[in-house]
Amino acid sequence: MDLQYLLWLQDIRFALDTSVEKFFIAICKGRVLGLFAFIAVVMYWTFDKKTGMKILMTFCIGNYLNGLLKIIFCRYRPWVRDERIKPPERAKLDATGYSFPSGHSTMAVCLFGYSGWLVRKKYRLITLFCWLYCGLLLFSRNYLGVHTPQDVVAGALLGLAAIWLSDRIFRWAESYEGADRICLLAGLVLILVTLVFIQVKTYPMEYVDGQLLVDPAAMRGDSFMSAGALAGILLGWYLERRYLNFDHALSVKEGFVRLLIGLAVLGAALGLSLLLKSLVPVKCITDTLLGTIVFFAGTYVAPRFFLVYSGHERKKEEAAA
Repeated sequence: MDLQYLLWLQDIRFALDTSVEKFFIAICKGRVLGLFAFIAVVMYWTFDKKTGMKILMTFCIGNYLNGLLKIIFCRYRPWVRDERIKPPERAKLDATGYSFPSGHSTMAVCLFGYSGWLVRKKYRLITLFCWLYCGLLLFSRNYLGVHTPQDVVAGALLGLAAIWLSDRIFRWAESYEGADRICLLAGLVLILVTLVFIQVKTYPMEYVDGQLLVDPAAMRGDSFMSAGALAGILLGWYLERRYLNFDHALSVKEGFVRLLIGLAVLGAALGLSLLLKSLVPVKCITDTLLGTIVFFAGTYVAPRFFLVYSGHERKKEEAAA
């Protein structure tokens, strides 16, 4: 039934002008999701720390859960299961690895769906855009033939689960003194167990025409990185909450300076991660550290520099007075 639905959509796709296909391919581009995640980072740095952190935490939880389930089920893509399904070659570039659940669907719900929900009372047009884009992206994964309906439904439900878990973390952290520390420790223990599981698990090694259908090493690398990213944001959230508690930017100038500082910190963190990758031969460690360092730098190190800059500005103002 699922493959018949994809074949039906494929007949429609072949009958329509190629511009429709190009439209859905453009919607699914990974750089669009990356750009929206970066907007959440800028929001966290400059004008709405709480909302930005909620979106980023949800993004990391969703990405972590999606990567974990992909390597648990190891389900192949639709065109591997049925050679009659012919996705566009350009769409297959963003459809690597295992199929279930759909990573694009999870990220669409975590980023666009959740963002629309958070701003629904103040910015209705933004909410409408986010939810429309989310719906189009979910549909596009079937329309292009790169995911089955159950892949997309499971991915969307996983995104909703990530939203719920993120909300629980923030609510529980406020419930009593020390609850945030329990959230951090529980999360780190879970991530450690996950890393061990990813490393020791056995993966299918099936070949077609001498080519491996899915490279387990690449899938492990993605999962290590997403687990590291979740560890990084949990650490950054906890330490910022406990020891910094920075406020939003007070002016456009300060917001712009924060953006420059934040970009510099992220650039340095990425450079450090790549340096470690060249020095440390154990790939599982370097993939994990790459996610951890970048997200920790964005959520804690950059805000620490923001406070240093604000302190210098206050001293200058006091001296001038």
